[in-house]
Amino acid sequence: MSFQRLVPVIVAIIALGTGAAGDASCANAKGRRKSKGKSMEIRNEVNELLRRFDRTDEVEALNIALELIESTELDSSTPKMGGPGSRTEKVRLFLSLLNHIDAKVVPGFDFKNPPSISTAPPDEVQLPAGVDPEAIKDPRLRAQYEKEIAANQHKLKIYSYQMDLQEKDRACVELLETYISEHYSRSSEKALHALIDETITSKARASQLKGRASALLAHLR
Repeated sequence: MSFQRLVPVIVAIIALGTGAAGDASCANAKGRRKSKGKSMEIRNEVNELLRRFDRTDEVEALNIALELIESTELDSSTPKMGGPGSRTEKVRLFLSLLNHIDAKVVPGFDFKNPPSISTAPPDEVQLPAGVDPEAIKDPRLRAQYEKEIAANQHKLKIYSYQMDLQEKDRACVELLETYISEHYSRSSEKALHALIDETITSKARASQLKGRASALLAHLR
């Protein structure tokens, strides 16, 4: 076959190869856009859950947000630190959740002083704890007892809520530390500390997190 007859064949092969490369490049670009879009979607969903928690004190919103952050596989190789889909973005979400918990925590809350299982009525009536207020004939003593019941129920509500926050705090920190140990190295310590300082509102919390992060990274390369 002469060279002239081969020219159209060669041109077709080159065109086919170029088209395939173009398709692959297009597919990669679409994949990056999809990843970026999904990351933004996750961030928006988490932020909406945290706003819901702020408005309602609903701990379930924290549960859902934490599960969403933990289960999300963001691209740890994204070169732009803090960009959508990067490992920094995931850490930032964990830190943001801790900020929202801190805003609801009662400083110095005494967990060693729990509410009573049942409220005892005034000694004068000589009735067992938990008795129905209607069993107390004296209106003054009955009113006193009802007031003490209401106070104990209020104490129980606050105590239970603070316990829930403590549990979510512990769970979030554990997941954050696991993620740091799996996706960061000792060379990232300075950047990680900067991210904590930039994101965390409480100085005490930031100091604690940086100390724990340094301890984790000290065992890594």
